[in-house]
Amino acid sequence: MSEPQSAGKEALVSRTEFYAALAKGLRLFVGRGARRRYSYKDLEIGTHIPARAIEAATYDPGHEDWRALSIERIMALSLFLGADFTSQWLKVADQGAFDLPDDEPNPGDIATDASDAAASVVRGFQSGSIHQLPNVGQVLMKRGAQLVAMAGRAA
Repeated sequence: MSEPQSAGKEALVSRTEFYAALAKGLRLFVGRGARRRYSYKDLEIGTHIPARAIEAATYDPGHEDWRALSIERIMALSLFLGADFTSQWLKVADQGAFDLPDDEPNPGDIATDASDAAASVVRGFQSGSIHQLPNVGQVLMKRGAQLVAMAGRAA
């Protein structure tokens, strides 16, 4: 796949790399088999994207049956599948996604979770055991996403 270039400079992320990450992410969520969350038909119903187009996007670029999805279709899949899927293809930009909450959380719950998380981190470093950091990070990211959503609604 050729890349449009400006002044002879290469893109920081190639289309091939992006579409390979997208395909890998799709394969985690869709397909035939017990470990998949959705069938192609489920995604077609949920996103209004033809099942065959979704299936074609699950192949790695370069495969004879692979077809690129438009940005509108990628966004529809992201909306339907959520942040775990979106994070799969955002990895090529060293980023991740999070789901914004539908409703405003209780400010007291946010403060309590932040305090508990901070205390867990301090206890972990004091004891030399930081195995809980990924869980603490997940709580803080979720609550941070809720704060971002609250601020966005207030603006």
